[in-house]
Amino acid sequence: MMKGNSVNSDKKGALITTCRKDYFSVFMLPVNIFLLVLIAYQIIVSILKRFPSPRGMYLLILILLVAESGVYLSLRLFIFPMAIATSFKIYKNGFIPAERTLGERIKRKDIYIPFDEIEIVDVIYHERYLDRDTEELPLDPEYIRKMIIHLKDGNTRTVELFWDDNKCGKKLLEILEKKGVIRKKRYTED
Repeated sequence: MMKGNSVNSDKKGALITTCRKDYFSVFMLPVNIFLLVLIAYQIIVSILKRFPSPRGMYLLILILLVAESGVYLSLRLFIFPMAIATSFKIYKNGFIPAERTLGERIKRKDIYIPFDEIEIVDVIYHERYLDRDTEELPLDPEYIRKMIIHLKDGNTRTVELFWDDNKCGKKLLEILEKKGVIRKKRYTED
């Protein structure tokens, strides 16, 4: 069963490793979006100077739609999940993943997942490895897109974020491999 911070540290065991959030990467995402919007603005101004006709307005609307969708996707898929993420911690008896839902963030509650509660872990590889057999691919976070953890109580948890150059991801995969709960899978569309 997934539990919050109320699990006492005796049940968690000794802290093996902690990977902290990379604040520079989180900060650079909005900066990159701002630069993208600034470039789009420059393109729009140059188009309007060149084509002060209805054709220029259509191009303007098209560019604005593309820029808006880019900003929305980057906020939804990158900035928001990284902003609410926490440190990735691996204990002797379980781990706390970096990903958090909005409700967990609001309640300031990290989900602790005991290793004994894990039934099976689906390791999903990146799309670029579709042509290779999953048995020949290494258990390395560099190759892995995400892990779907199936718990004995029927819940699932997805782990995608590994901070600090995948140090925690390698350690977690090593522990899960020793427990024999890993099942390798190809890339699949969500």
